[in-house]
Amino acid sequence: MNRAVLVVLGLSVPLLAAVRVCAADPLVVSNTASLAGSTLADGKGIAAINEAAGNGNLQANSDAITSGAHAGAGIRQQLSAQAGGDAASSARIAGDAFARFSGILSVNQAAGSDNLEANSVTITRSVQRLSLDQLTHIASPIHQINRALVNAQPKGQRDVVVADNALKGVTGIAQVSQTAGSGNSLSNSVTLSISAGIHP
Repeated sequence: MNRAVLVVLGLSVPLLAAVRVCAADPLVVSNTASLAGSTLADGKGIAAINEAAGNGNLQANSDAITSGAHAGAGIRQQLSAQAGGDAASSARIAGDAFARFSGILSVNQAAGSDNLEANSVTITRSVQRLSLDQLTHIASPIHQINRALVNAQPKGQRDVVVADNALKGVTGIAQVSQTAGSGNSLSNSVTLSISAGIHP
């Protein structure tokens, strides 16, 4: 008497192993801030740019042109956060982005998390001579408090680039704050008095 035997092979183990490998792949996070080409090439006047890629970044630009010794502008920033440090971060100013710009140029660029950036320009015109003490009171300082707790050993790559021609031929005042990473504080401040002169 002949008997047929049905043989079933189990192929589920390799399939489950493959599923586990796919599920274990890490999520890739990348923060990229980029200004390229001729963004403000040959521009004139007052330009303020804030560009950020990531979470929890604070940026400010303040320009004040005043007459007399009783006016001015200031910036106050405060940040308290848990900053991440594992994302790859890249901040780039490329090409002829601001080439031959004339005037007041203020740029903040951040790639990452919980960064503070500020640029301040105060120009005052006075017919009287101003003392150094008076100049100090005209422009309030930039006040920044950053309580970001940053991963002690960030794993993500950091990349900051300003191309050779990006600021070529700029005339006037140019301020650039650029950062890639977490928990950074950057500021630029310019105070200019146009008057008959200053006395000690």
